Amino acid sequence: MVQERLELPKMRKKQQKQTVKIAFDQVKKSAIEECLPNGVKKFPDEFFEQDLQEKDFEIYPTSGKPLHHEYLLGSYTVLDETKQEIFATDSELKADFALIIAKQDMYILRIPKDEKIISKAIKRYIYTKELKEQLETNAHQKTHDWAAAERIAKEIMDEYSVNMNE
Repeated sequence: MVQERLELPKMRKKQQKQTVKIAFDQVKKSAIEECLPNGVKKFPDEFFEQDLQEKDFEIYPTSGKPLHHEYLLGSYTVLDETKQEIFATDSELKADFALIIAKQDMYILRIPKDEKIISKAIKRYIYTKELKEQLETNAHQKTHDWAAAERIAKEIMDEYSVNMNE
């Protein structure tokens, strides 16, 4: 009988955690339905003003690992996490664009040759910030907890592979 009384509070905590998890998943599902009824825009293709031909791109093979860039003497070198060089450029825009489009398991980078096109696409990419804020606000209205709302928004962004590098 003593053992049962000691186990009772533990059982209540387990039950409480399960209801919180269910509510978290319901809020997440609701936020997706309300904020992303048509899914997420695909970067970069849906952010270009015009249709581009294959000849309008520079193509670089990658290792499929996350990328970063380093600046040295006026040149940006785009590297993967093992420090393998992907390409070098004088343009910060091209380097930033490469980081935005690079995803896990992506083996070919297609970067427009015209920097004006890159610049306009990156400016339109503010969509991701607005989307994250919209998801957070929606989740906060349901949970009344900013920490939980941010966590929900981050999970949704990760689930849809929306890259927040800018």
